[in-house]
Amino acid sequence: MALFRLGPAVVVLPACSPGGVHRGMLADGLTGEPHADVQVVARPLDAADRSCAVREARTDAAGVFALEGACVGVTYALSLAEGDLRMGGGPGFVADEPTTAAPRVYTAWRVPAEGTGVYKLSGDALRRLETFADVHTETVLETDTTVRYPTLKPVKVPSLGAGDWLVIVGRSAVERLKLHPLIADGAARSFKGDVRIDRHVYIGVRFRSDRAYEFVQVRPEPSRTRRVSAGERVVRYVAQDAVPEGRYALLGDSDARTYVVDFGAPGTEDGGQAR
Repeated sequence: MALFRLGPAVVVLPACSPGGVHRGMLADGLTGEPHADVQVVARPLDAADRSCAVREARTDAAGVFALEGACVGVTYALSLAEGDLRMGGGPGFVADEPTTAAPRVYTAWRVPAEGTGVYKLSGDALRRLETFADVHTETVLETDTTVRYPTLKPVKVPSLGAGDWLVIVGRSAVERLKLHPLIADGAARSFKGDVRIDRHVYIGVRFRSDRAYEFVQVRPEPSRTRRVSAGERVVRYVAQDAVPEGRYALLGDSDARTYVVDFGAPGTEDGGQAR
């Protein structure tokens, strides 16, 4: 019986055709303005041929870029070399033959390079905000209703001016943190347990007397907020004019500490500590 030796299998891969050009325009997600002088990086996702390498281009004054020499038919993922700029929505493209079509518009968002938390965005500058104080609760006289307040009375806190944004980074923070009016009370209040607090501020509560009060809520104007996926993180942007001008606490329903932020003109309340 004749024996036949089989050689190793040979897989022929299609060669890359590096004649593709992809033109795009990079716009800011909040303002719609073009991002000039930003390095755009395209990485192939499904190319077996090593000649389908990374391609890079820099945006011009109008935010337009051209990625040349991309492999036709290969899918590329886009990213940005800027430290705090992220592409939104996992954008990518399939390289085509050279074309005169209008550039595809891509959206970029200002997001801190690492970590989660709360930030102020003013122009192109991100500033991290720290929590202001611990949160305590007291029970209203003759009720089971509890009210919350920061242990410190704010003197000077971060403020958002015209064109500024509050930026909340991280899925947990985005879903947990809520804005509440921080309401100053010029009187002394008595609570259960012989607790007395003089001229303090309360989180979303307005007192008329020790036993008469109302809860005050605020809902940011939807058209002045954005929730986006930037890179691998969820981010929420709240514009300075998304809520009425005033001082706000930012915290979750069971948080032990709160942020305090002025939307618009800074508050002028005297300082002090709860007793």
